[in-house]
Amino acid sequence: MYDNNLPDLPLEIIIKGCQDESKHDRKNEKGYCFELFRRALDGKDENAWGAIDSQYHRLVLSWIQAKNPKLSQDEIEDLGQDTLQKFFNTLTRHDDLIVERFKHVGALLKYLNRCAITTMLDYQRYIQRVARLQERLQVVYDKEVLGLTTEQKVLDQIYWEAELDKFKEWLWKNVTNPLEQKILQYSFEEGLTPIEITEFYPDDFPDVQTVRRVKERVLKRIRRALK
Repeated sequence: MYDNNLPDLPLEIIIKGCQDESKHDRKNEKGYCFELFRRALDGKDENAWGAIDSQYHRLVLSWIQAKNPKLSQDEIEDLGQDTLQKFFNTLTRHDDLIVERFKHVGALLKYLNRCAITTMLDYQRYIQRVARLQERLQVVYDKEVLGLTTEQKVLDQIYWEAELDKFKEWLWKNVTNPLEQKILQYSFEEGLTPIEITEFYPDDFPDVQTVRRVKERVLKRIRRALK
């Protein structure tokens, strides 16, 4: 059942109502969660979407982990973020209103689950393509690189290390935002997972959502620079 007065309520009340609603049987729901999705998707309300991310992120991760228990925590986190992004992009691509496509929040969550499954399948296909590519590269390596002299191998190693140093220098020169610099250090130099970053540095990164948002910002800048 959807309460027609919900669109007039402040977002904070909708978020709290959705949290409470999620703890009880769905037959008694008043539509708080549905209203939260409506504001996030139809209204493009970033705060509403942030609340959805916070509330349903763990559910999405549990779906992914159940589908493939062998995934690392980082892979699960990344796929969880990809799932939510796919869900958002798909449902905001057209002008159809959420209320016209879904009758209740259960239908929305079912669609979110489908997004998780397709994201997993896309990732598995990607892994298979990478494995085939690595096999082909290994063949080339065996034929051409293993025939090099020790001196040539040393020179190749020096070259790639120099290129890596140049890339690191570019990063630190172009990534000037303090939070983004910390993400570079914590994620790429110290190798911490998003959860570990929130545990060790809660003042800068109070939740995993903040870590993912800043990290994605850095990665987008790198991708643009490498095009």
